[in-house]
Amino acid sequence: MKKIIPLLLAVIISVLVTYTGVASVEISRISEGKIAQNELDIAIIPQSIIGSSSMLQNVTKVYENGRLIGVLNNPEVIDQLLVDIYEYSYSTDFPNSKVGLDEDIFLVEEPSYYLYSDVDSEIVNYIAENDLFSVESYKIEFSNGAVIFVSNLEDFEKAKEQ
Repeated sequence: MKKIIPLLLAVIISVLVTYTGVASVEISRISEGKIAQNELDIAIIPQSIIGSSSMLQNVTKVYENGRLIGVLNNPEVIDQLLVDIYEYSYSTDFPNSKVGLDEDIFLVEEPSYYLYSDVDSEIVNYIAENDLFSVESYKIEFSNGAVIFVSNLEDFEKAKEQ
């Protein structure tokens, strides 16, 4: 009988440790969900968590000046936006140049278990409507303090020689 008591005590302790460990993992997951939803609640574009996945996946968050705009379901929409904006707005004035996101916009890829509502088009529209783009160009500073930007340095050098 004396040998059974320590064994029973060990079993009871192991069950308690296992139960509290599982409970704390579940509480941790719920807390993470609330934190993620709180970040979405103050985002520029309204968005919500619509579910969760058992597998970790990468999501892309878009920020402007440190404030969340939204979470992209398909980050390739940004690449397509840049191509479209270049063709529509910048190709004539800045040939053979590149368009990127404004310096205040940054994309952060991070792992997540959550599935987010699809607001990709709203994010793209926000960036386009607020003209949050930059064009690759060269900055020329003159001795009198004047500054110009040119897309082709060779053309500038030819014009300067004439």
